[in-house]
Amino acid sequence: MQIPTLHTNRATGGGPPLPADAVTAGLGDADRSVRAAAVDLCSRIGLPDQGPRLIGLLQTDSSPLVRERAAIAIGILRVSGSEAVLMAACRPGEAANVRAAAALAAGAFDRA
Repeated sequence: MQIPTLHTNRATGGGPPLPADAVTAGLGDADRSVRAAAVDLCSRIGLPDQGPRLIGLLQTDSSPLVRERAAIAIGILRVSGSEAVLMAACRPGEAANVRAAAALAAGAFDRA
């Protein structure tokens, strides 16, 4: 059985291929630290196709750490259609780290 892989580590321009299924599975893991690491990996190796999942994590994940990392990844990847979600994450009542990450990520989008 062959595991689907990414062809290259896009962040560094090389390195061993990473199992794409492991990254996407990590986004749904029960452990918040695994989800956060998978989100980080999405932005580091450039997986814009995971944008909708990242938006979902920002909106609904129970962990402020995961929501923070999702906001940052959305900004790095410039996920299309995410601006309103980022602005909503800046609302009072959201954890301070999530609000800060969402504000930072929103700045990645050109408003001209």
